[in-house]
Amino acid sequence: MHSECRPSVAGLPGVAVEPCIYRSSPAKHTQNINMNNYLTSGEAAGYLHISMSTLYKLTMRREIPHYKPTGKLCYFNRQELDEWISRNRIATTEEINNTASEYCLKNGGRRA
Repeated sequence: MHSECRPSVAGLPGVAVEPCIYRSSPAKHTQNINMNNYLTSGEAAGYLHISMSTLYKLTMRREIPHYKPTGKLCYFNRQELDEWISRNRIATTEEINNTASEYCLKNGGRRA
């Protein structure tokens, strides 16, 4: 323990102890800042409004982007989850009909 970490003023231990918290673990504070962009499995399931079982299946099939820095716990990047949701867009009936019409015009009305 550093000498400046010991409470030196009676009744005001926070004054002397608080700076030591930041000195003893600066990486921990930096890590918390960086971890704000990442979600745990439970948080990701809640964010996506799906069950943990569904999230587990998606990770096992490698259908959803995720990270395993320790080889055990899964983490999910919030921005990548948003992009993943956007990639799985379902076309409207009108879009499908337009695509089909364009295909028929291009190929002379023949079916593939």
